[in-house]
Amino acid sequence: IFQCLKSEFPRIHPHVLRYTHNDRLEEFCKHAGISEEETINHAKYLNGWLSDNSEIYTRRSRREAAQRLSKRVQRDLFAPVEDVPF
Repeated sequence: IFQCLKSEFPRIHPHVLRYTHNDRLEEFCKHAGISEEETINHAKYLNGWLSDNSEIYTRRSRREAAQRLSKRVQRDLFAPVEDVPF
């Protein structure tokens, strides 16, 4: 099955899917009000981990969230001078 998908979607591979799965699991748990510790326990169980590997697989989503936050801060910082011609 994977070989069929690979020919149609060459950039998709199991490793990318693990990252996406963990991003979505973290997002779901956050919206459901599940604590970070419990989210890690769910990830450990669902991924078959003996220890907490979540930092590796959530790095991408944390980076993207930090970038969104940075852009929002920059917009708020420069909003008062938006109409000032430079």
